[in-house]
Amino acid sequence: MKYALTLVSLLLVGAMIVFAPYLRAVYQKQTTQPENSIVVTAPPLDPAEEALNFELEQRLEKKQKEDGYVMETYREYEIYRSADGSIEKEVPTSHLSYLRYEAK
Repeated sequence: MKYALTLVSLLLVGAMIVFAPYLRAVYQKQTTQPENSIVVTAPPLDPAEEALNFELEQRLEKKQKEDGYVMETYREYEIYRSADGSIEKEVPTSHLSYLRYEAK
């Protein structure tokens, strides 16, 4: 019995030594980026832009009447203001909101 236990222990240690590189490769593959993913890093902000205050604003872009309803389309804008409150930059985003109501 004592020899069987020693033999099993040696086989387990040998299996760990043989399979350790395979297990390490599997673990590293699971913890790294998937093959079809893209890592994107943002460029550092310009110090002049860092000092600007940022806010979002919805602006009416289009208004149309359709089948007795009025459909308004609003676009979101990023508004950058300086410390004194003047608008330095306006950037339209791809975010659109729609408002539909019955026409009078």
